[in-house]
Order: sequence, then structure tokens, then C-alpha cells
Amino acid sequence: MKKILIIITVSCTLLLISSLSQSEALAATVNEVNVVMRPMYTNVISFNNYINIINGNEVNVESNLSYHNADEARIVVYLEQYINGNWVVLQGWSNSGSDLYLYVNGSRIVSTGSQCRMRAYGYVYDGGKIIETASFTSATVSN
Repeated sequence: MKKILIIITVSCTLLLISSLSQSEALAATVNEVNVVMRPMYTNVISFNNYINIINGNEVNVESNLSYHNADEARIVVYLEQYINGNWVVLQGWSNSGSDLYLYVNGSRIVSTGSQCRMRAYGYVYDGGKIIETASFTSATVSN
């Protein structure tokens, strides 16, 4: 009985060591490939967002949403600036409709040396109720 217990303990230890080394190798592979995780939506086909600096001090934001199996949708976009340790909304834009594709864009002049980002929200409605949402926060851009 003692031999069986030792064999089981050794086998479990070897199995544990083997699985740990395999998970480390998989994690290293995923990090090397630079995998981008994207959400799986039901009604949203795509939700694309862009922020760019144009002509030095003009920040441009764009958002588009395509969807299906729903009555209508709405996009809300905010341009934010980092001021005194907080993100402050400078301006917002929105668009709504039932064309299965929505687009909104806007731009704003900011002072030199500003740090800005965009936040965007997409809402899909069916029968007047929200059935799916999407959100995006960009990386910080500086001019």
C-alpha cells in the first residue's frame, strides 16, 4: 500500500510540473505573437474608432458602428483632455439612426502639449430597448 501511495504522489508531481511548463510556454507564445483580444458581439458587426492629431493642435475623432438584427443604434463620442490629474470632457458628438451603419466625427483645437484621448460608446436598440452595447477608450495622444 505504501508503494502505491508513493507511485501516485510521484506521478501527480510529475504531471503538475509538466503542465506548468506547458502553460508557461503557451503564455510566452501568446506574448510573442502580440494577440489582440476582441469582444464577440451578437448584433454589432463592427465598432471602429480613431483619434488623430492634425496640423499640430487639432484633434480629430471618428467612430463608426455597423449592426444587424436590430431597429436602430446610437454612437456617442467624447474627446477628453488630461488636466491636473483628471480626464476632462472637452466636447462630445453623437449620431443615431436605423441605417444599419452609423458614423460620427468631430474635431477640436487644443493647446500645445495637451494629452488627449477619446471614449466612444455604441448602443444597439430593438423595440426601443438596448440589446447590446460596445465601448472603446483610446490610448493617449499628445501634440
